[in-house]
Amino acid sequence: MTNHGYISIFGGSLLQPIADLIDRLFSAPHPGANARQTGSRENGYSVSICLLLAVFLESFIRRATHLSGDSLHPSEKRFTLTFLAKRYPGCDLLPAITEIFVLRDVIAHNHLWKIEYSTDLQSWGTILSTELDSSSGDSKSKNSIDLQTGTTKVLGLKIIPTKIDRSEVTKVLDAVLATLEFIDQRENNRLGVVGLRADFNGKLDLTLWEIRDQLKSHV
Repeated sequence: MTNHGYISIFGGSLLQPIADLIDRLFSAPHPGANARQTGSRENGYSVSICLLLAVFLESFIRRATHLSGDSLHPSEKRFTLTFLAKRYPGCDLLPAITEIFVLRDVIAHNHLWKIEYSTDLQSWGTILSTELDSSSGDSKSKNSIDLQTGTTKVLGLKIIPTKIDRSEVTKVLDAVLATLEFIDQRENNRLGVVGLRADFNGKLDLTLWEIRDQLKSHV
């Protein structure tokens, strides 16, 4: 009998579903948007992809916590952003990573915005005021978003849930890939993301980086 080690990192299983959703999203043109929302199909696919990308990233960050061994106290590994700050001090990507998780919270917890608008024969969506409900968000989000623009400060991610569209998908995808590259380099290429493959847009066995490159010609 031979004993083997195993840790329950499932992020790789998300790659094909993410690729499928991206393909479906970009198979149709952007429907347009107003100050309150974009189309339901655009919004539904976009929030789904952004949420899965955040979960995908966090899964591999959990692998990094395992690779860190005893170099950090367990309390420093428990929370993703704390771990990243302690394991990789001075990481320039941390503000962008924080915004990915702010967007994840916006979607997963459906942060509420109260929007007042007027309609008339010429305009069916003149915005009078927007306000984030006091029950939504935490210190992380409050430090990361600009309430005047309704976007995050670094990546410019829209944080009114009904306005999230394919622009958030491309920004989050780029930031996730940059983060995975950074962590993998710091962990001596042990993260296990480089060999992951998925089918996309009629092409077989593409990495997430190749899918990103295909996406640029797919839109």
